[in-house]
Amino acid sequence: MSYPLLYHCGTGKFEVLGTDGALPKEGRVGDLTVQPNGYYVHSFRTVDLVRHGAYMFFDRQGKLLKRVSPPDMDSHDIIASPDSLLYMRYV
Repeated sequence: MSYPLLYHCGTGKFEVLGTDGALPKEGRVGDLTVQPNGYYVHSFRTVDLVRHGAYMFFDRQGKLLKRVSPPDMDSHDIIASPDSLLYMRYV
């Protein structure tokens, strides 16, 4: 299992970010992005060479706010604003 980990440069300490038990036990976490009110991660796993997963948004306390499945699992990142998501796929 992987989990979101944040390194604080000023203190030299790591912080394991809360996930409210929302991340799957089998799978990977990537694309950690910290935002003013929390963070989001891309959690995925591969089954029979097919990727399955979602972007999950958490508040500062680690409470799951929303889970969004991308239209294309080859999306490599997103730009998130309060009212829209822009998916990016590198070719």
